[in-house]
Amino acid sequence: MHFIHMIQINNFLSKFIPIVSVVSIILIVLYSFSYKAEQVSTPANLSFTFTTTNNGGTYAPNNVLAVWITKTNGDFVKTLIVRGGIRKPKLITWIAQTSGNTIDAVTGPTLTSFGTHTVTWNGTNSAKNIVPDGDYVLHIENVSANQQGPYASFNFVKGDSEYTDTYEDKTYFKNISLQYTPTQVSIERVEKQEANISISPRRGKVLFQFSNEEFDDVQLTILSIQGTVVYTVHNPYYLNAMNTIEWHGVDINGHKVPTGTYICKLRIGNKGCTQKFFYSKL
Repeated sequence: MHFIHMIQINNFLSKFIPIVSVVSIILIVLYSFSYKAEQVSTPANLSFTFTTTNNGGTYAPNNVLAVWITKTNGDFVKTLIVRGGIRKPKLITWIAQTSGNTIDAVTGPTLTSFGTHTVTWNGTNSAKNIVPDGDYVLHIENVSANQQGPYASFNFVKGDSEYTDTYEDKTYFKNISLQYTPTQVSIERVEKQEANISISPRRGKVLFQFSNEEFDDVQLTILSIQGTVVYTVHNPYYLNAMNTIEWHGVDINGHKVPTGTYICKLRIGNKGCTQKFFYSKL
């Protein structure tokens, strides 16, 4: 009888173990993908510009101002600027969402007029760590009375692509724009081709030639082999035209780059390609 029970147990295990193994493999694969997605954290710079207008508060034109970033779920990321001095407690929404955190933020006294402001972000949180790529929210609060003042929020994307965005005016916030620039870009899938480009290195320069079938936005980015952005060109090109971009071996500051291997990333509308090439300045 004992022998029969052992056979039954073995038969059960022989059927159960493969199922467990398959489930385990699936879970491991899913975890692997989710883990990798969470680790993509592109170093980048963001510049955010807006204009405040007189909101008719008791103390106007004196006003206090805060700009901060959260995740889309409301989790605090970083305060970018707080102008208010001892009047910071009037920034009710900012305090509620950030607990008054000003680590690594620009701070200063109460403003004496309304006007245009430009704030910047280096892609880090209040712990000074680069945050993962994804969807984020910029918040503005501007107060000139002993009560809740004008507040607005704007969604944006942190990723490996440069872009400029503008937003509709709000009641007391005007001329709102954002410029996002990655300072390093992932060089995965270097050989993948969704668009066609011909790269012709010459002495002291490189020619990049391509044609496109539609009137599309075109962006060419040149990277170092480590993935650092060296140079960018951003322009529209016309239907079915053979286009040539000529690069003279300079970086975004106009300085000559050394001889070596570089990476070209071309984006035409929704299509793109990435290729390595060799540049010689001699």
